[in-house]
Formats: sequence, structure tokens, C-alpha cells
Amino acid sequence: MTGLLTLVMCLSALAEAVPAGTRETAYQRLVRLRREAKAQTVSENLSLGPVAATVPLKMTLWSNAAHQFLQGSRGIWRLPAARYAAVALELNEEDSGALWTFEMGKAGAGLLADFEIRPGEATAVKIGPPFQIRASLRRYSQNVSLTFDLEGQAGEQYRSLAKKNGAEAPEPSFKIVDGSGWVARSGRFEYG
Repeated sequence: MTGLLTLVMCLSALAEAVPAGTRETAYQRLVRLRREAKAQTVSENLSLGPVAATVPLKMTLWSNAAHQFLQGSRGIWRLPAARYAAVALELNEEDSGALWTFEMGKAGAGLLADFEIRPGEATAVKIGPPFQIRASLRRYSQNVSLTFDLEGQAGEQYRSLAKKNGAEAPEPSFKIVDGSGWVARSGRFEYG
């Protein structure tokens, strides 16, 4: 009964706050207040650098203000001031008539893992190419494992399984070269 009494008191207070002659319901008032609050939300600029201005992308951001899904090649997006974390990013780039797709997951978000858009400030994070190739070599008894990651300008890591024209790209080749240029080993990466 106490909850019902509190609800009635709140609705009465809302009704009393309505100016005389304009009888809006409590629900209408709540909707109006919500719209007014939304209109006052501060939006700031997020710039993802020159690559994002020319390369189509899809990015999913989580934040304490609102989850956002960015798509396109604008390079600059207006977002509410808040803390953000990129949970997914896909870049598409055309090269010699082929469309390449690079995907990043949450684990390798680099600077995009936790950044803040502050009121009154523009936020800039350069992403994407030119990529750095980060190779690692591990020895297991007689075998050697050579792996690589693609790292973007913000430290974001893209999966080595790039797509070419929508299909998994062929395995890249490698060469291990010493200081004099002698090729110690060469081959192709194997997925899996």
C-alpha cells in the first residue's frame, strides 16, 4: 500500500506542477521532460583521423552515456560526452581493384579500449593504416611457430585473417632474412 500511496503523491505533484489552463497528463509531462533533457545532451566531436575520412568503417562503442554504432567514412562523428570503449571495428580499404576488410575485436583495441570525450573538447584518435606488422616467434622442441598481428595507428590490433572481396584472403607468405640478405627460411602462413 505504501508504494501505491507514493505513486499517487508523485502523480499529484506532477499534476500540480503543470501551469493552470494546460492540463497535461503525468505521462505527457514525463515524455516532455525526457525530450528536453535529450535536447540538452552535450555532443562533441570524435575524429578518427584521415584514414576514417576516406575508408568506410563500422565501429561499435560502449559507454556510460549510450551505446553507439558508427558507420561510413565521415571521419568525424558527434557523440555525447562520456567514457567509451570500442568493442568492434571493421575497416574496408580498396587496393588495386580489390576490397580488403580488416576486423578488430575488443581484446586488441589499443587506445580505443578506454577513451573519454569531454564536454567542450574535440577528441582525436588516429586509427587504421599504415599498419605495423608485429611478428612473434616461438620454439616448441623441434618446431617453430611464427605468428603475426596487424596493428593500427592507435595500437588497435586487427585479426590476421583479412578478407579480400568478401572471402578469406590467401595465406600470406614470409621470408626470414639475416643481416646480409641471405634467406634462412621462407614459406606461407597456415591458418588454424
